[in-house]
Amino acid sequence: MTENLNRKKISAIILSGGRGHRMLNQDKGLQQFGDKMLIEHLIERIQPQVDEIIISHNRNKEIYLHFGLPLVNDGNDEFQGPLAGILGAKPQINHDLCFIAPCDMPDIPLDIVEKLRKHLGHHDAVTVSLDGKNQPLLTLVRTQHIDSIKFYLDSGKRSVIAWLETLDLEVLELTGFKLKNINSRDQLVLK
Repeated sequence: MTENLNRKKISAIILSGGRGHRMLNQDKGLQQFGDKMLIEHLIERIQPQVDEIIISHNRNKEIYLHFGLPLVNDGNDEFQGPLAGILGAKPQINHDLCFIAPCDMPDIPLDIVEKLRKHLGHHDAVTVSLDGKNQPLLTLVRTQHIDSIKFYLDSGKRSVIAWLETLDLEVLELTGFKLKNINSRDQLVLK
């Protein structure tokens, strides 16, 4: 019997817990981009695609509470990176599949989750590659595999793509497609 992935519910984690070095150490998810904050763009684009969204953050809890979504703090003021944020969100995840996205991609495709779901097959995870460049923070993973992050972090490693490569990973190649990745204050200006 083949697994019907179309019937599986999907959780999502929006990672908004970075240090924001290139944002003058400001909380990147709360930066204004056009008419709304970066995190609001992500929520608006991801919400129709999933059954629940969890925001992983490190600071400004009182502001994130206004979005009415479950919040998790990775519990570490040392900003250990995205993997700590994903692992911290694991207890809040209610579904077998989990979509992971960074807060700094305001134009994330409105059908990215469905594309990833179709490409997952029987693999543990599927991640996006844009014109040959991996985007490991755009990933759909079977939730059960998130626990393996703890052992990976305990070994002193932090690379998201290297963690994903410890799983049975599939890559979805998207060509001729550009995504904004807002990493500096200059990039917050709409052109």
